[in-house]
Amino acid sequence: MAGSKPFPELSFVTATTNLDGFKDKKVMRKVRKVVMKNYLDKAKEDPNTTDVRAKKRESPTSLKSEARTPTVQSPSDMPAPSILRRDSMNSFERRTSGYARSTSSRPSSIASSTGSTHSGHAINPMIPPTPNQEWLFGIADDLNKRAARPTGFDTRADFEAILAPGSKITAQKMEFLVAFTRGEAEKASADVFAQHTALPSTVDLDRLKINCATFFGSAGMSEQWLPLMMLSPQSFLASLCVSAPYTDLMTAAYRGDDPSKYTETRQTMEILDILPRMINDALNEHGSDDGNITSVAQLLLGQLSTPYTALIGSHQSALKRMVAQRGGLDKLGGNGALAMNLSLINAEANILRSEPVEQQYLTWISSHLGKNENKIQKLPAPEGPLLWVSQGMLSVKLSPLCRPETFELIELMHELNEKVLRLQRLEENAKAGSMDVNILQSAEEAGIRFRVRDIVGRTHEFPHCHKLVPTGPPDWIYETLRLSSLIFSHAVYQRRPLHMQHACAFGHNCCVTPDMIQEAVQQTPIRPVWDHLAGVLYWALMIAAASCHDPVGETYDADTPSIDTASSSNVTSVHAQPYPTRAATVPPLPATSATPVSTVTPPPLSSSAPPADDEQRQEALRFAAQTWSKGKSMFEQYVHARDTDVVGGLMSGMNISEGQPASSYISTAGPASPSSVPIFYHDSGFVSMMGPPATPSPKEENKRLRFEARSPQSEAEAKKQREKRAYVKRFLTANAVRVSILLRFEHTTAMVQSVQKLEEVTRWLARR
Repeated sequence: MAGSKPFPELSFVTATTNLDGFKDKKVMRKVRKVVMKNYLDKAKEDPNTTDVRAKKRESPTSLKSEARTPTVQSPSDMPAPSILRRDSMNSFERRTSGYARSTSSRPSSIASSTGSTHSGHAINPMIPPTPNQEWLFGIADDLNKRAARPTGFDTRADFEAILAPGSKITAQKMEFLVAFTRGEAEKASADVFAQHTALPSTVDLDRLKINCATFFGSAGMSEQWLPLMMLSPQSFLASLCVSAPYTDLMTAAYRGDDPSKYTETRQTMEILDILPRMINDALNEHGSDDGNITSVAQLLLGQLSTPYTALIGSHQSALKRMVAQRGGLDKLGGNGALAMNLSLINAEANILRSEPVEQQYLTWISSHLGKNENKIQKLPAPEGPLLWVSQGMLSVKLSPLCRPETFELIELMHELNEKVLRLQRLEENAKAGSMDVNILQSAEEAGIRFRVRDIVGRTHEFPHCHKLVPTGPPDWIYETLRLSSLIFSHAVYQRRPLHMQHACAFGHNCCVTPDMIQEAVQQTPIRPVWDHLAGVLYWALMIAAASCHDPVGETYDADTPSIDTASSSNVTSVHAQPYPTRAATVPPLPATSATPVSTVTPPPLSSSAPPADDEQRQEALRFAAQTWSKGKSMFEQYVHARDTDVVGGLMSGMNISEGQPASSYISTAGPASPSSVPIFYHDSGFVSMMGPPATPSPKEENKRLRFEARSPQSEAEAKKQREKRAYVKRFLTANAVRVSILLRFEHTTAMVQSVQKLEEVTRWLARR
């Protein structure tokens, strides 16, 4: 009817369950909540709305998730239904339509720093979040911004409102965070954390646990990995080995500090000083059980993002022996989750360090792909240069974060990867084939190499992001991919490992360094890992992080113990002797004598399955809370077991200048560096090509005298550059690890296939 008011857009809700259970009160209540939330979300976006509820109901964080699937808790007598918002699935279409109208302008989220509150949303649509994870982003940001600076005392006064046991915000918004689970019925019960005092150390376990659950958590991880973490207190605490380096690295970004000036690793060095001792003691008691293997795996994963990379080989040897004692990867628990993680962790660690991957992990990867061939069930998948599933890669191509030039680069890098894999196959066939086979393959090989040259040449033609759109904001996702593509193209064309830097062979005077990629990545929305471009981000970060490897600059810290097993005397561990380094400036800590503590009996393997109803879920959360509490108590006992004075909540340390021998140290009344202060040996992340010294001319000798007169300033500048490069290396590695963790539990087969291709490509580059 002319002049009539248009009908409002309806929300379509689909519930997957049986007909008898659809009208259950709990299900209908969830349906009403979904519809009301949809209405309020639309009302908030409408500037002309008059609904006061839309104006008052604001989330404590401005981050909003798009295209996610909320989970409905069902009654115990029927299968859990899943509620799908039909209109939420259209949000991706709305974004793509906006992109189609203007391909020259980019959304403001592209220029956001670290993808924080400016990124529009915090949860990747391809990675189902844990319950209330959006709220956690706001809480984690608040805690990280208010965290004490490295030179200040670590007081908990600002945290009490959020972290107080039994607090209302904790019970409502952080239910799934097992360390703080407090239901309404439990308010009057005894609080298991009430008697737990703050640890007199520089590490904040609660903040690290929140960061771990916020930035590394997903629904798949909760179902597959969390049951393995709950097998023992040390395996639960070992997850902090992953979040501690990430927290230290990203704190500078949260505060807006200059990364080149931020070399503090207080959370990392404290965790790595205590957790290995706890794990070593547990190995003597429980041997190679699933809990200890989980602990060492998480320790290895976190070690990749620390300055102490020389210990990675020791952890890999320990895992190899433990797996052998269990009878192989297939004998491990966790319904395959433990074997999958060990294979990916070891493969990625050796890819980043330009070393061959252990054959048993490659065999497991091939076996997994053979059993799950063409069974990538979750779509959209993390497609990119390593994976192409759907026709046209539409999930990537239609993303508002992917401009046409970005997609062309993705296509070129995917083709370049495939060409390298084909060259590897031809070389393997040539070694085992006859002369006739070699003659037939030579023509194909020549054609492939000609195409590789074309791809590399085309990659050099892409302009800098500032030149791509001179009048608009720069597209840093495009720039990150362009720089990573140049590094990869140079390596393929010259067939050399990624970390070996050589001059451009195309005459473009093109020089790309990892710090350029790090600066570009930092301007992108890395919090939601680039939405549907998560697979692209994974490839770019792995290429950039691998290019930072320094084979002669492995860092070794004598104060950080390595993991050993009962049979270590019979097996020669990898990197048993540390790389040549300068003398440590800190005296080693005395051997830790652990106080006897109560142990937790590991639950049966059947507990690895997700709980079937609310009662089982609450029971699992209570058990996890007890495990976390016992782990914190164990951590406290190991802290007190060290012969280290504690002043004002910080361990009194040594104000020793780096590079000077430490004959003695004096305890001061103020905060100082902990005793396990990291030593930056030669962890620059770059290979220095040094030639024989040349005899200087008299003119050059005069220049040298002027240069030596400025040596103190030059040495300080050189040290600053080394610290910046070390930060860049750890930044890229930590974010690559995070993307891998988020994707591997939700898209297992896709990630296994991606890692396999990346391993084969890097093996070809290294001529192995």
